[in-house]
Amino acid sequence: ARDLLAEIRDLGIELFLITGRLESIRDETVENFIHVGLAGGPDRIIPIELITRRDGALIMCPDAERPLPGASIRPWKEGRRAVIDRTHRIVINVGDQISDLGLYGDSQIHCPHPYYWTP
Repeated sequence: ARDLLAEIRDLGIELFLITGRLESIRDETVENFIHVGLAGGPDRIIPIELITRRDGALIMCPDAERPLPGASIRPWKEGRRAVIDRTHRIVINVGDQISDLGLYGDSQIHCPHPYYWTP
């Protein structure tokens, strides 16, 4: 994933990371990005300011919009992609869950996660 994200950055393509993780755990999520070397200073793939701001490239689910247990996060993610689609051409959606894919984007790439599944 790191190599793919680096290539995207080097091509000057804007990156949006849409996750069903709750906004209340943004700090922990950013710490993880830093820990695995994806975010941080200028030598990192994602500048830290793009994932620490609520209006940045890391789009997290507001706690108040969390789906009910057992419900899919897909409608929430589709809503975020619709907003992005108004001002950007979505070239590709890549994700490990079916909810990561949808109506927007030229290509949909599903890379199943072997250890968990979410609706």
